[in-house]
Amino acid sequence: MNAAFDPAAWLEAFEAVGGWFSVTVDDRISLGWFVYGRTEEEQDEARRLYREIEHIDARWMAVKEYARCRRHVTA
Repeated sequence: MNAAFDPAAWLEAFEAVGGWFSVTVDDRISLGWFVYGRTEEEQDEARRLYREIEHIDARWMAVKEYARCRRHVTA
């Protein structure tokens, strides 16, 4: 049985291992991870996490929507 996908938890885990996101003004999202200053294990985990959403449109869109909402929150 698969647990429901949680975009907030996914993005938190992705950022914890050096992942980053950017949402452009024309509503496109970019995801990536830092290489320098990160261990091979962190980079491997970032790749693994990315693969969790890479070809699953519903997950990709959920992360995008969460990232858009987070971008508009002021501290």
